[in-house]
Amino acid sequence: MRNYLIDMDGVVVRGEQVIPGAEAFIDRLHQRQIKFTVFHNNPTYKPFDLHHRLGPIRRTPR
Repeated sequence: MRNYLIDMDGVVVRGEQVIPGAEAFIDRLHQRQIKFTVFHNNPTYKPFDLHHRLGPIRRTPR
């Protein structure tokens, strides 16, 4: 079994911008039904803020 733990800041997004290739990577994980978690270590963000920052790559959790 493979799982991914992915840091949000600087790996998936930088500021308000999705990092090139991040959306395709997340799509491949979904297509292959590979479990993953996106995390952050900035306590100032609320869940709504994080959802907004993920922009086009956000999905409804399964």
